[in-house]
Amino acid sequence: MKHVFSIVAVALCFSLSLTAHAQKAKSKGAMQTSMQDNSNLPYTAMYSSNFQMGNSKYSRMVLDAWKAYDDNAFDRIADMISDTVTAIMPNGSVIKGKEAFLNGIKTYRSGFSAATSTVDAWVPIKSMDKGDEIVCIWGGETDTKSDGTTQKVDLHELWAFNKDGKLMFFRQFASQAPKEGQ
Repeated sequence: MKHVFSIVAVALCFSLSLTAHAQKAKSKGAMQTSMQDNSNLPYTAMYSSNFQMGNSKYSRMVLDAWKAYDDNAFDRIADMISDTVTAIMPNGSVIKGKEAFLNGIKTYRSGFSAATSTVDAWVPIKSMDKGDEIVCIWGGETDTKSDGTTQKVDLHELWAFNKDGKLMFFRQFASQAPKEGQ
């Protein structure tokens, strides 16, 4: 999947425009799926700019995966991952293959005695020209280390699923959560 990084910008813009569009359509009594005219925008999307609402079953899969992370129960999500998954992590490292992906998550999670996620929003989208089902999710994570200290991160993730309904691409963006009281 070339230029997947551009999905981030598209997904963010899409989710914002979708919210306004849904409110407008809701007031008319019907949900419409047409998108804005992209012909006069200053950039051309390298991946796609032709999205519609995706299948909500993929949102459920992503939320189940977040819960499996919190519960340290990765056996619950193993079947949803393609053997050829590619993951790009916040530090730029690339993980290829199901076994490496699961081992990486397990190794990272084993450094914490507990994990608690919060979800701010998610949106399932489908690229109409590529056919990919993608879930964008925004939230946070508080991890407790074995010495009792905690670390908090804000997350934005992209989860792309293949035609067989398996995770084929994962990208995570992370930043330090704002300090409390600021």
